[in-house]
Amino acid sequence: MYDLNECGIVSSIEHTRVVYVISSTFTAIMKLIAHLNSIRTLRFTDDRSHHVLIVPEATLALRERLQQNREVASMIVSVESLPIRVYPLYEDLFTLLMDNTPAKLLLNNDWTELYKCASALRQLELLALSLPNIRCKGKWSAQIAEMMKKMRNDVNETSAIRGKWNITDIVIIDRWIDPLTPMLTQHTYAGLIDEIITFGPSGNLTANFFPKKDGSEGDIPTTRSLRDEIFLQLRDLHIRNVGKCIVQTVGEVRDEKKILKEYPSMESMAERKVFVRRVVEAEEKEFNTRIHTAIAEHLMGAVRDDRQMSKFLEVEMNIIRGVYGERVIPFVEELMYDAFQPSRVLRLIALQSLTYGGLKPTTYGTYLRLFVQTYGAYETALWIKLQLMGLIYEKQPRIKCNYAPFEFQLSTKRLGCFAESDGNDEKAVSSAYSGYIPILIRHIELGVSNEWKDWATVSSPDQLCLDSNSTTLIFVVGGITLAEVACLRRIRFPAHVIVVSSCI
Repeated sequence: MYDLNECGIVSSIEHTRVVYVISSTFTAIMKLIAHLNSIRTLRFTDDRSHHVLIVPEATLALRERLQQNREVASMIVSVESLPIRVYPLYEDLFTLLMDNTPAKLLLNNDWTELYKCASALRQLELLALSLPNIRCKGKWSAQIAEMMKKMRNDVNETSAIRGKWNITDIVIIDRWIDPLTPMLTQHTYAGLIDEIITFGPSGNLTANFFPKKDGSEGDIPTTRSLRDEIFLQLRDLHIRNVGKCIVQTVGEVRDEKKILKEYPSMESMAERKVFVRRVVEAEEKEFNTRIHTAIAEHLMGAVRDDRQMSKFLEVEMNIIRGVYGERVIPFVEELMYDAFQPSRVLRLIALQSLTYGGLKPTTYGTYLRLFVQTYGAYETALWIKLQLMGLIYEKQPRIKCNYAPFEFQLSTKRLGCFAESDGNDEKAVSSAYSGYIPILIRHIELGVSNEWKDWATVSSPDQLCLDSNSTTLIFVVGGITLAEVACLRRIRFPAHVIVVSSCI
């Protein structure tokens, strides 16, 4: 197996078939074409048969792009779909890697996105012992549930072999029920990593400050997979509590190494194996502690030492708590005067717009004028897209959206989204956002407590087995943040929980 980005033109191992597994993007198709063209330039007799598997779907547009290059098309024996739609990040978190679902739905009315989501959920459903209940909230979710009902009734699907996974409920909820929370900066360790450094699609992290095994500091970009035991302990903690946890882990490593130094003499081979294993585990834990110390220092440097970044957290919380009202926020003006990153500026403007059900015409006009003057026409196109999606708009909008306006203040009062404390208790659902419980999370939390009474439900035709191994599968249409996942992990579900989303 070789990476198409790194492998040579011809493998040193003799073989008669070459199978290319690529993603369903034009970028991947162009890389494949370039690779096959490079084989042709060698001018040797290539007797191998080339087969292409496109994940998850070989669309007509992708097939036509391959056919446009006749020389390359003549080399390819077959082009097929590999319908894998669900990809695991962690044991309890899966993604469909569909990053642009909200934009495609809100801007283009591309309902094929919902069909892809339904197909992915159907793949998971086929792993279950019996057909689970489907519970949904929101327009998109209702359509996905309807598609899944039709898939269940399909003659070919009903004869499919069932799995052994005891899924009792599939809970589907729209991102549009709570479009505000993704505009907030995440306050958890994993969430801030994704905000400041950014995780790759598979959950990997690339940075140039990772320490080396020999103890020296990193100086070149290195990619690491954060799935170690320490990361699992830290990922859902509020950033202010990460340092305490790391110090505690350092103490545990120190104590373990001290015990190993004083380890009694070993006479049997079994005792020596145990000793060696403990030494290796202690060294690995010490190295992982250094890795997370470096990450935490980088995050705290950005949050504490960067004046603008530290101000973001304060201003965002003040916006949703009603401190600024509908007037122009001086901090947002300062950011535009300094030509700060336009996407971050738009997140703040969208946050204020969603909080108050639109901006006053004077406030909207001031923001738009400053934005156009600072960033020009190219970045203003992003403003227009957000306006068409219903994320930035005036009190009396000139552009009508297809969806009802988001009512933040009414929803937070009705659902009780603001905790009385500031979220210091790590066990509280509100701790991930410093005292605020996202509306999407609150809907799910209340659904758990009242047994989903206010959710549309497609009941299972089978007799479900409710036991300690039961699993509830939660699917968010349109994406979920890692901080929201941390909130879900704090909810007391009566069963195991698997979180699935179109993207992270």
